[in-house]
Amino acid sequence: MSNILIINGAKKFAHSNGQLNDTLTEVAESYLRDAGHDVKSVRAESEYDVKEEVQNFLWADVVIWQMAGLVDGRSVDGEKIYG
Repeated sequence: MSNILIINGAKKFAHSNGQLNDTLTEVAESYLRDAGHDVKSVRAESEYDVKEEVQNFLWADVVIWQMAGLVDGRSVDGEKIYG
């Protein structure tokens, strides 16, 4: 099956702790693993290692961006890290 990388763009702001994106990422991971795919997920807001993230992209056949829909449709952290 496919190697799938999920980028969890959960962001803490106002009253939200990013729980919806966390939950949607967990559901997607579970569903895709049950379907036989290899899945990795990273949280855009957490610390990261550039070399490791490059390797994640090279490993992945598919990349899923689980982000909150903001004004321009992109997560600020996702844009900062991967944009």
